[in-house]
Amino acid sequence: MSFDTAVSGLRAANTELGVAGNNIANASTTGFKASRAEFGDVYASALVGSGRTAIGNGVNLNKVSQQFSQGNINFTNNSLDLAINGDGFFILSKDGSRSYTRAGVTSLDKDGYLVNSTGDRFQGFLASGSGALAANISDLRIQTQELAPKLTAQVKARLNLDARETPPEQRSYSAAMSGSSIGKVQLGTTSAVTNGYGTGSLQLKNNDTGQAVSLASSSGQSAAAIAAGINALNHSGVSASAQTSVTLSAITGVATGEFSLNGTALTGNTVAAWVSQINAMSGFSAVDNGGGSMTITQNSGQDIDFSITGTGSVALRGPGDSAASTLNAGNGFATVGGTVALTTSENYSYVTGSGDGAVFPGTPSTGPVIASNTFDPSQQDSYSHATSATIYDSLGNAHTLSQYFVKESVYKSGLDNAWTLYVKIDGRDVGDPLPNSSLPTQASYRLVFNADGSLDSANSDSILISNWSPKDANGADNGALQGSPGTTLPLPVPSTSSAFVVEMDSSTQYGGPFAVNALSQDGYASGRLSGIEIATGGQIFSRFTNGQSKILGQVALANFSNPQGLSPTGGTRWVETYDSGAPVVNTPGSSSLGVLQSGALEESNADLSNELVRLIVAQRNYQANAKTIQTYDAVTQSLLNVR
Repeated sequence: MSFDTAVSGLRAANTELGVAGNNIANASTTGFKASRAEFGDVYASALVGSGRTAIGNGVNLNKVSQQFSQGNINFTNNSLDLAINGDGFFILSKDGSRSYTRAGVTSLDKDGYLVNSTGDRFQGFLASGSGALAANISDLRIQTQELAPKLTAQVKARLNLDARETPPEQRSYSAAMSGSSIGKVQLGTTSAVTNGYGTGSLQLKNNDTGQAVSLASSSGQSAAAIAAGINALNHSGVSASAQTSVTLSAITGVATGEFSLNGTALTGNTVAAWVSQINAMSGFSAVDNGGGSMTITQNSGQDIDFSITGTGSVALRGPGDSAASTLNAGNGFATVGGTVALTTSENYSYVTGSGDGAVFPGTPSTGPVIASNTFDPSQQDSYSHATSATIYDSLGNAHTLSQYFVKESVYKSGLDNAWTLYVKIDGRDVGDPLPNSSLPTQASYRLVFNADGSLDSANSDSILISNWSPKDANGADNGALQGSPGTTLPLPVPSTSSAFVVEMDSSTQYGGPFAVNALSQDGYASGRLSGIEIATGGQIFSRFTNGQSKILGQVALANFSNPQGLSPTGGTRWVETYDSGAPVVNTPGSSSLGVLQSGALEESNADLSNELVRLIVAQRNYQANAKTIQTYDAVTQSLLNVR
């Protein structure tokens, strides 16, 4: 009996030596988990018990258990290497079978799959083209092809426009002086017929100085004389111009020399002949409208006088007439007066007006804005601020989007804190063309800010660039998608043309320097794969030479309710067993799973110092049990000799 007991001790010591030796041998194996031999004593059993004097029968190996404690994490030079910091296992697949490991030595095979050193493929959640992750795990594959370019669809700008700026342009306002007689044909039987203008007056006010400016006209004055009188006042910021025009038609039975213009008899009796003769007269111009019609213009606003003799007739219509008047020998004479355009700088306002329905009937309506130094990107004094951004067409070609900001006067938009944004791309206009034209116009947009400095979106324009036709360096179409004039919001995704929007909702107008706080756009050129990064959550990102990154998938981890129940298969891999339970698969960092460290590996958790101590203890146990056998043999021989 003592012999068998000692033999069991030898076997136990040998097992301990084997376990410790295996741990020591794998002290440098990545992801290796040390084992521990667990023993139990052996007693003979009987139906009624072994009694109080029972002697044990030795030792028995109960189990060799794996110790899944965390190993040290060391950094490597391979960005694809992965270490798990915490609980969990990588999931591997090969030939349809799955295994689990803590060894994150990874690389790409020829097909782009993420594999370990034995060709097993790592499992995870693949990403779609939009970046959405799949619900089920599969082999992780890295797409290494070139990233296709993306057309710019949106530019986001967060700026501060300086509220202290003054309008850089010198602006003025035009109003047409009109009355009941202006621009109308006056018929009479004598050459003394007048233009029908009466006496009138108009008062302006200089809003800066408070000075009143009075304008007056006398009865029968020509538009040229009225404009000259206004200009003779020499009020800075107040000026006038004049022009007279009349349309002739229905020329019937007029013999040569019977029709006169301002005392000059017109030879011939055709529109073409009269146009040629009138254009030779000083201060006059004429245009053949076709269909027997012509327009005569006196460029300085002098009255245009007509006379006719004979049996012919001519239809006359001034710009103020609702219908034409017929000039014939019965009335004999006609006069058309000109129109006066009054121009004031923005610091003037209209106060009162009076008269007999002629030149100054009342307060004129403010007309279009006239900019004496219009916006010009080459003239820095014509705009307040400017910035630029790089955008991309559908072929990935880069272009320069230039934005120019012009502070406006309150009088232009009727709102305080108004700006105009001018947009050019590669120095070219991108505004929608005018009707019956294909040429782009200057793109401009109104921006209005609230009293608190925030953007007034309701009164600001939507900045839609809808007529951009990408050009090459020579100014020719480069084959990319073209603009679509008339495009409306929202834009289709992906965009079917080069149309895009500029978002400025977060921009401000504060009393501080102009600042570009953020400026971004969503387009890019084509790019080649330049690197792969794996986040702590297992997300796999590819980096491209165009500065873009794209999520390709996410590494999956598994855990078990009883990891000690896993069965080792070699190669630092384990397989599921009944004792381990089914795997719980999720993403790193979720539930009880650890996080990943890229560019690092988990070392073996075998402690060499402890293993060497275990070796010494196992050796002593072995020697002691051997001594037991030797002693048992000596005692047995002595007993035999006694007999």
